[in-house]
Amino acid sequence: MKKRICILVSIVVIISVIGAINVICFKNVKEYNVKSYITEDIRKNCKDLYADLCLAYEYTPEVVTSYADNIVLATVISIDSMNPDEGLFGTTNGKILIQQNLKGNLQEGQVVQYLKNGGVMKMEDWEKNQPQASIDKRNYLRQQSNAKESDGYINICLSDDIEIHEGYTYLINLKKLDDRYEIVGLGQGLREVNINYTSRVSCNVLDTNTLKIKNNKTNEFESLQLYINTYINNNEKE
Repeated sequence: MKKRICILVSIVVIISVIGAINVICFKNVKEYNVKSYITEDIRKNCKDLYADLCLAYEYTPEVVTSYADNIVLATVISIDSMNPDEGLFGTTNGKILIQQNLKGNLQEGQVVQYLKNGGVMKMEDWEKNQPQASIDKRNYLRQQSNAKESDGYINICLSDDIEIHEGYTYLINLKKLDDRYEIVGLGQGLREVNINYTSRVSCNVLDTNTLKIKNNKTNEFESLQLYINTYINNNEKE
């Protein structure tokens, strides 16, 4: 009888310890509210500008994965700002939460700053970096039509690239630049994972065997694990 009581007490103690550990772990999970400087009003007053790039070589998965310092599954916490004076087309800046690292030394749960070529900026900020002849012609056309496009916004979309959205999880190829990481490879370097949007971001255990990533050319979702085996694991073996 005493043995049974001891066993029962032991089981209760174990369950209590496990419960306490779970509570502690749950409390230690940090959450981030997603945010973006691109409001609904900006979207309504924004025009798309598609820029075709003349690349020296094609961004294939093999090229992108070999060039990237880190390849991660990460959730976008924020889209903070657009720097119109950086790069040829300006850069979008924000923060991502690393969910899982597939290549490189970034840690799960780490928050890093990213930059991405293109994005949404004020029309006047974009125009000030254009040739004077183009600015004069555009102003002339506005005067003729009484248009006020200079008060609006423009979304610079690079060829074969996709727009990044807060609250979504992506397979991302990153290149270290000082204190930030550049998203490289255009549409081959940024692929959406089939995880639902969330307004509060936290680090989660992801199963690569069940997840899929979006093909930005066909818009179909494909096996993430097959992509890892084909392009990342094979690349590291070579």
